[in-house]
Amino acid sequence: MEQSNITRKSQAEIVPHPPSVVHLVAESGDFWPEVHKALQELSGLTVSVSIGQMAQEDVSRVQCFLVAAETEAGALTFLQSLRGHLNWGLLPVILVMPFVPKNIESPYYDALLISPFSTYQLKKALGEQSVILARCRRFDPLGEAFDEQAQREIQVLRFLYSRDLAEVTPQRDIESPVGYSIPWVEAFVSGDRGSSVRMMNRYAHEGLLLTDLVDQVNLCPQCGDYRLNIREVCPVCGSPDIVKEKTIQHFPCGHVAPESAFVEQESYVCPKCRKPLKHIGVDYAKPGEVVVCGHCGEVSAEPETNCLSLVCGLVVAPAALH
Repeated sequence: MEQSNITRKSQAEIVPHPPSVVHLVAESGDFWPEVHKALQELSGLTVSVSIGQMAQEDVSRVQCFLVAAETEAGALTFLQSLRGHLNWGLLPVILVMPFVPKNIESPYYDALLISPFSTYQLKKALGEQSVILARCRRFDPLGEAFDEQAQREIQVLRFLYSRDLAEVTPQRDIESPVGYSIPWVEAFVSGDRGSSVRMMNRYAHEGLLLTDLVDQVNLCPQCGDYRLNIREVCPVCGSPDIVKEKTIQHFPCGHVAPESAFVEQESYVCPKCRKPLKHIGVDYAKPGEVVVCGHCGEVSAEPETNCLSLVCGLVVAPAALH
């Protein structure tokens, strides 16, 4: 599976109008009142609040969300819920925290305020969301012509356009079946780990996005998972129980066999003519290496390579991977 950075062309700018209706979503505690107070000090702003939970469905006029959280876990829970909401997922989101988050990607939020902050900084952050809001206003309602999953996938494209995101870089993720994920995209589509990468690659193959190949991930053709054990096996029976051995060639009788076939106690004895081997280069040589199977006993010149899926158990040749 190809892993790519996703890029798209910039769109024309739209005349912005700052958001005037803001909803504050906050963890319960002592932090959110400071944010709420700062919002109330801004004139011409309608403010509503949800504490300890997501906003209710009747918050229909909201144009921008503020997420106030003292912990990254709390912030991420709210951000994932917002981005996964079909009605609110595209709206601008300002994250307010007492420290810079280490494990939350910026596409989850559109602006970051670190407490303590000034009224000017808050007003500036709100004003910067006007371009996003203007672009979102151009989108027509999706309606019943699209099922929920289709709507969610279209939301991702609309998000890319409204934020003018020039590049989306998947991150390595050992928990993802495809080895990579884009967490904030998965919040939009409410999909499993890796579903975001599959979707974005599909968009690229359909010509909706441009890509820059950065990695090639081998996937099982049956279960589509990257967790494969690539191993050398016996070419006769397919067993991985093989060992590589030096070969011995006995000059007098010409017999060639694995070294283990010549070993008797602490010396070499030819298994064919029963003569002892004493001097390498005089009565015997070690010309090469062979593979000996511990399961079927066959001796082969080279091992075979196959791939075992650690998820579904399928065994295939490397050429069958995609």
